[in-house]
Amino acid sequence: MGESGFLIIFLVVLMGFGVFFMNSNNLIVNRILKADVNDLASINVNKANYKNVASKLSKMVIDITLDTSHNLDTSSLDKYKKIESLLNSVISLDPSDNNAQIMLGLIQNKIGQLEDYLNPNDPDSTKNYENSVANLTKNPSQPGGDSLQNIILADSLLHLCQKYANSKDKVSVYANQAIETFNKIMSGSLKDNAYKQLYAITALNLGNVESQINPSFALNYYQLAQNTLQSILTSEPNDVGTKLELANVYTNIANYYLINNNSAIAMNNFNQSGLIYQELLAHNPKSFDIMNNYVSELSQLGKVHEMQNNKLEASRTYTQALDLCNQMLALKPNDMTVKTNITNLTDTINNLK
Repeated sequence: MGESGFLIIFLVVLMGFGVFFMNSNNLIVNRILKADVNDLASINVNKANYKNVASKLSKMVIDITLDTSHNLDTSSLDKYKKIESLLNSVISLDPSDNNAQIMLGLIQNKIGQLEDYLNPNDPDSTKNYENSVANLTKNPSQPGGDSLQNIILADSLLHLCQKYANSKDKVSVYANQAIETFNKIMSGSLKDNAYKQLYAITALNLGNVESQINPSFALNYYQLAQNTLQSILTSEPNDVGTKLELANVYTNIANYYLINNNSAIAMNNFNQSGLIYQELLAHNPKSFDIMNNYVSELSQLGKVHEMQNNKLEASRTYTQALDLCNQMLALKPNDMTVKTNITNLTDTINNLK
């Protein structure tokens, strides 16, 4: 074989190695979108791939942030923590990557929520909310700017209000920052219904914080949440998550009016909430989460009937909640919270006789 032949073979082999390394990086990047925690753990961020990895991680984090379906388990927590680690690696290679910093703040908010759910007394959840706030404020969004960044920043601040509930000074600072951030969001900038739902949830949580520090403004946020969720249902009338959030809003409005001594409007809102749960259960009769939310609403309604000295209605409401708890226990026989609720509801019903 002549010299030119060897040259051709050498170039083909060299190109083959180049394609191999390019495809290797592409495989790493493309795996991220469908990754589980074991897959993410095998990824190494380096100078050759970090920009592509950052881009794919960004899409993944946004999808996770917009998901309000409450997939709360340990495997999700492990996955989110690995994403956090990968984003930190990206930032170490490019400290000027503002988007990676924002994505880090978003995923830390999700980690905080999961830790709250899995272990409410774990101080790590507080730290994650604080980290979320720090990263989301390094590159502040302008009024009308990135709505997702502002929604999650406000949410992390509101969680910190709950974490530091015993410190009025800290609650005041965090609440004011949350209000200022939330007011930057223009409803017209919300890209789709997923954004609107997060916006409504944050408005509801803001109303709950305001009910503790400035009650006269709480109703405004509750009504904003209500109107936003109802607008979603005009285009997605069967969306279960939106209906669950709307039922929760009605319950919070009911409690607001109870505090303000308007039991008639309170009862009307409790009834609206109950109708939504009944509708949802008619289509999802074995949904543990829906039943759990309905039990909570019925328990609050039963207490209202007790306050009004209407023992018959109170007993009927508590019995309805007890029946749901028994159905929940059939779905999760070892759930200690359900067992405790059954004991408490049984005692309450017996005491009303």
